[in-house]
Amino acid sequence: MTTPSNPEFDAECIRRILAGEKHLFHDLIRPCERSIYFLLLSLLANEAEAEDVVQETDIKVYLNLHPFRGESQFRTWVLSIARNEGLRRVRKMGNHREDSLMVSTAVHRLCNSATARLAPFTVRNPFTFISTPSQFTCVSRKIRVAQATGEANPSRCLARTFIE
Repeated sequence: MTTPSNPEFDAECIRRILAGEKHLFHDLIRPCERSIYFLLLSLLANEAEAEDVVQETDIKVYLNLHPFRGESQFRTWVLSIARNEGLRRVRKMGNHREDSLMVSTAVHRLCNSATARLAPFTVRNPFTFISTPSQFTCVSRKIRVAQATGEANPSRCLARTFIE
């Protein structure tokens, strides 16, 4: 069932998908995929992020087919969802970068503090230890927990991390 997108085809396809013929979704979304990708690529300026958000858009479109009223073209509706998903990702990436910078500064300060306090012990270079994203996440989590619990000396929470 491959045909260029037109309102009658879209309406029929949506009706059949909602009636249980889920395999038709690919035929419905295929004419929009290229436009979705290029829209998201222009917003995100990152191919991998754009591809991820294309998949998220497809899922969101599929899950929200039932409220589509056909007042606009299906393609317009899909591109609107893609734009919103792209903007959501841009906001998320902006917040993540901001959080990452704040945590980086906190990690740097606490690592220096932990190194000074643990001078009598054999201490790994804390910046060598934090070499993978999972280790960074682990240390970041410890810092946030220390801050959330009101720990007077958050560097104590990191002590075990740096002692061999």
